[in-house]
Amino acid sequence: MEKHTLVIFMKLEDELQQEFIDEFEARGVRVILPKKVKTEESIVRLVLENNADMVLAGGEPWNKKTLSACRGTLKMISKFGVGFDNIDIEAAKENGVIVTNTPGQNANAVAEMAMAMILGLRRKLKWYDNMMQEDRWGREFAYELTGKTVGLVGFGNIAKHLARMLGGFGCEIIAYDVFFDERTAAELGVKRATLDELFEKSDVISLHCPLNDETRDLVRKDTIAKMKDGVWIINTSRGGTLNVYDLKEALDSGKVAGAGLDVHPVEPVKEGYILKGMDNVILSPHAATTTREAMYNMTRYSFVHLKEYLDGKEITNRLTV
Repeated sequence: MEKHTLVIFMKLEDELQQEFIDEFEARGVRVILPKKVKTEESIVRLVLENNADMVLAGGEPWNKKTLSACRGTLKMISKFGVGFDNIDIEAAKENGVIVTNTPGQNANAVAEMAMAMILGLRRKLKWYDNMMQEDRWGREFAYELTGKTVGLVGFGNIAKHLARMLGGFGCEIIAYDVFFDERTAAELGVKRATLDELFEKSDVISLHCPLNDETRDLVRKDTIAKMKDGVWIINTSRGGTLNVYDLKEALDSGKVAGAGLDVHPVEPVKEGYILKGMDNVILSPHAATTTREAMYNMTRYSFVHLKEYLDGKEITNRLTV
């Protein structure tokens, strides 16, 4: 029987992953859980020294250097999560490595985070909480969401879940996506818009797009200028899609009324992060997916893809095609 070794680079809680590890070990798979991996060299060393043909990947770099160094040994990368910008897909193909991800498994969790940020910002929950914590008492006008126009940049699984939630508020929902799903949009009452139309018409803009050459710094000084005065911006997609320096300038001027960011250009953020300490900004540490339900679902489907590889079956959610 062919022997297999799996290295789990993605740090998961034992209670979420143990049942899957037990199942793999019962099948004779050697499972390795390294404590901490920081460098490209340590990634390659773990794969080669253990003759690992499978990895469950987190955010570590699978680039041309690491993938070519693992050529002939590594056969399968099961990416925990949806985003895979830390994996060079073309290099994976060149080096015979199958790559998968887990689309849709965290969609509801991320949509709920975006919804929470929209409501929290517009109803000034952070501002009110800060007042109460400081033993102050006062009120300030907040803003209802009902009847407002919400623009979704990207109309994939997460944006569709958010659109369903927004439907209960009687919002006009518009969306932009290169591959626009007309059927689902019709079901949810979402109208198709160009990017410029979305920027010009939306009271709230929520980003749900991947990070690539077209979307990098998508929200920046000149695109913010096209938006309504007092727009609210939410980003639960990728940090690089929004220029935080241009956003800070727009927040200071009042052009942007408030912003909620779960993702940031450099993670973890460094001391003195430009958006800290603002009453009209909600920051979270790339934690939108961190619900029990979403983490379990992503763990389960990460192992489903690994089992498909072990069993020689057609592999679902394959990115290297």
